[in-house]
Amino acid sequence: MTTAKHIHLEPNQLSQMFDYRGGELYWKVKPCKRMAIGSRAGSKSPNGYRYVNVEGTKYLEHRLIFKMHTGKEPSHVDHIDQNPLNNTIENLRESNFAHNAWNTKTPVTNTSGAIGVHWDKRRNKWMAYMKANGKRKHLGYFDDFDMAVEARRKAEIMRQVEAGELTIEPAE
Repeated sequence: MTTAKHIHLEPNQLSQMFDYRGGELYWKVKPCKRMAIGSRAGSKSPNGYRYVNVEGTKYLEHRLIFKMHTGKEPSHVDHIDQNPLNNTIENLRESNFAHNAWNTKTPVTNTSGAIGVHWDKRRNKWMAYMKANGKRKHLGYFDDFDMAVEARRKAEIMRQVEAGELTIEPAE
């Protein structure tokens, strides 16, 4: 795991350097000879994120935007919709490593189409599980795929409630 670079500029300095428009940064100042004022800052990298070079240091665009708007520089900034190019401030939230890891897309190696559910060949049943705090928790074996998915969904809701990320209001 890599540690995010400390952004050495304050929010007001970032606002003097960049215009924020719809999740994108544009230069207010001329950063170098080949870049014009008003041009889109940064470039997309192969990992899907945009990086912006500020005074010789590359920063993730979404981290610059988050600091510009909140003044905060958390260990992780999460894209709520999982799209690394959607850097609208409404789509960014303060996070930590564990929470950020939960907000991921279904891996391409997943054959069931549901996170935490797979077919157990030995038992000829669907198995549901989840990982929390580095440990794998077995949720049960199911004849029906939808029942396994529902068990995983309920366990995820309980994890969010226990972590204080979700509040369930009692029914009246």
